[in-house]
Order: sequence, then structure tokens, then C-alpha cells
Amino acid sequence: METVLKNLEQLILQHPEKCYFNEPVSLATIQRVELLLGIDLPASYKVFLQAHNGGVICPDALVAVARRSGIEALEQEVIRIFSIDELYDQYRYRAEDGWKMDAFRMSVYPVVPVCSAPNGEILVFPQPLIDGEAPLFDAFHEEPCKEWGMSAKSFGAFLQAYITSGGAMKTIPEDNAPLFGDFFPDDDWRELPADTDDPDKKILYWSEMLKFRPREERAYIELGNAYREKGDFHSALFYLNRMEKRGTDDPFLYYSISQCYAELGQLDAAIEAIDTAVENYIGGALLVERGELLFMQGKVDEAINSCLAAIQEFPEESYGYIIISKMYGKVGQLNTALLYSQKAVQMEPKSVLALSIYADILYKKELLEEAVEICNRAIALDPASLSSFITREMAHRKLGHLAAAERDMERINELLDRENS
Repeated sequence: METVLKNLEQLILQHPEKCYFNEPVSLATIQRVELLLGIDLPASYKVFLQAHNGGVICPDALVAVARRSGIEALEQEVIRIFSIDELYDQYRYRAEDGWKMDAFRMSVYPVVPVCSAPNGEILVFPQPLIDGEAPLFDAFHEEPCKEWGMSAKSFGAFLQAYITSGGAMKTIPEDNAPLFGDFFPDDDWRELPADTDDPDKKILYWSEMLKFRPREERAYIELGNAYREKGDFHSALFYLNRMEKRGTDDPFLYYSISQCYAELGQLDAAIEAIDTAVENYIGGALLVERGELLFMQGKVDEAINSCLAAIQEFPEESYGYIIISKMYGKVGQLNTALLYSQKAVQMEPKSVLALSIYADILYKKELLEEAVEICNRAIALDPASLSSFITREMAHRKLGHLAAAERDMERINELLDRENS
């Protein structure tokens, strides 16, 4: 590749009227794009980018036009090597639609555009790389991707042919050229980098995104939610509030903001944020969350009314029944609590939350055997359901089942130790 670059520099010196190349880009920026897209760029292309971040060799027949109208006027007539920014945009544009393949593909899109060619054609290389390099293929719009033919064995070979031809090289493959399908990866060859469940990896990914694309709005929300998942609510609010200031009516952004303020004990700010969310989207879950925040403030009637509104607007959603039964139970209206709790369990018989609240209400009504039975159901679904073990332990003890109560107490201590570790 060193020799190829020397040849390019010589061409630029001898024929500056033909050469339109950009300033170099840093290796850090190149690696950032690889991280963000989840791809690997060929070593030869990365060396080129650090010398010239994309560019064009104008064929002799078009030099006068380029001088008169600018090289941009020849977009459909010349071969242009993409800069790192152009590659990023070209790749994202195609990957989002699953161009020439399954749009619902769940792994990294394996077609990486590297050059534009006359008549709207694109030169691409496949993923994964082989020993750090990849051949280039002419992506015919009319052909399925696996039938694209190879134009060059590597980016270095392509660049040398491009230089030698003075920008007028042939990109149409030979009839017997290897096909893109010979290099095609399995569907699950690599996880999409933005799809990770690890909050630390999310923070790394979206932080790098903001360095590369500071106006990428999704990054602020993703960073906020990742920090919220880690329990760093101040950092979460830093990003979520920055997104809010950019101007948005996204109710789920305000929901996330509300949750952070609630975790920090700032209930007034939490309710203000959830009210904004409800103004932009009347959803059952948002109304119930609003009710829970009001209940935490001691505004019992307002809290219950918010949950009742959720049930009235969305009677098929169980969450409102679950939470309002808990509220009525806490204020001692056990008969009403029992009715809503029974309805919640009827709607969601495998909801551990619904079952544990139902068991607690049964316990408070001194229906101890029934409480134990419901706790058993909850624990069978979730052996780490702390609230179910607590209710069952108390019910066993009242029933005189002291051995069973002690076993439950041991399990409660185990779960508390795990929670605090």
C-alpha cells in the first residue's frame, strides 16, 4: 500500500488539475465509525483515509468540465472514493432499509459502500474481512446482492488501477469473476452494536456517537436511559434534559425524566415531567405512573383518581388494576382493594406483581390459607419474589406453621443479602 500511495502522490503533483482529494482523517475517527456501525474497514482503505479522506481522479475527457463547473457536477460521470463521513452516511442509508437483502435482518449489515461509480453504481466490500482485507464488488442495482461480481481483489489493487487509468478504470466485473455471495456471512455473524443489553457498552457506543454526530438526538435518550439503568440518575438527567431543551414532545422522554427525579426524591419535578408526558400521550401506564407519584406525595385521592382514569380509558390494561389495588390496600380499604386485585389476577394470572399484591391483601383480611396459596403461585413463577416470601412467612407464623415460617425467613435473609451485595 505504501507504493500505491506514493504513486498517488506523484499523480497529484504531476496533474493537480485531475486530482480532487480531501485532507486526511485521524485513525481515532476511523475507529469510531467502525465501532458505531459494527463493521471492520480494510487495512488498505484505512491507510488511504489517513492520507486522503476520500477523493476523485478526474478522467482527461472531463477535466475541462470539472474546471468550469466543479467536480460535483460530474457526480454521475466519475468514480469517487468515499470519505469516512460519506461512508458512514451511505452505509446507514442502506443498512436501515436492508438494501438488497432482508430489511429485518438482526445482525450487522454486511455490505459496506466505499465508492460511487458512473450511472449510479456503487462499489462495496463485504463483511467480515479476510486477514484484514476485502475485495471490491460492483453493486449492480438490477442484480441480487449475491450475484454481484468482483471488481478488484482489494482496495489497494483498486486504487492502483484507478491511478494507472487516470480515473477512467473499468469497474464492470469479468464474466467469470468471483461473486459477492461467495463472501456472504451467516445471518447472525455479528450483533448490532446499538442492540447490546449491557449499559456500559451502551454508554460507550452512544458517547462515541455524540463525538461523531453531535446532533444525533437518539444518543441523548439512549445515554440517559443507560445511566438510569445503572442507577446514576444525575448523569441520566444531564442527557435527558439536554434532549428536552432541543424541543420535543416525546412522552417517553418525559417519562424517563420523571423516573429519574422520583429516584432522587424530587417528587414535584417528577410529577411535572409525568404531567407533560400525559399531555402529549394519554396512555394507561403513564396515568398509573402519575398516580403512583401522587400517592408517594400523600395525595391519595388524586392518585386513585389518576389510576381510575387509566382503568376507564384503557380497561383492557391490567396495570391500573394492579396498582390501584395496592393503593386501596395501603389506605385500609381492603374490600375495594380485594375486588381490584382479583380482577388484576384474573387478567394476568402469571403476573408475580399482581399475585404478590393479592396475597398481601388476603393476609390483611386474615384470609391466611388463601394468602399462602397465592404466595405459592407467585414463588413458583419467581423464586426470588421477596414480597411473596415476606407475606407467606407472616401468614405461616400466624397459622402456627413455625417450621415453614423459619424456612421462609431464611430465604428472606438470603434474598436481602443478595440485594444488598
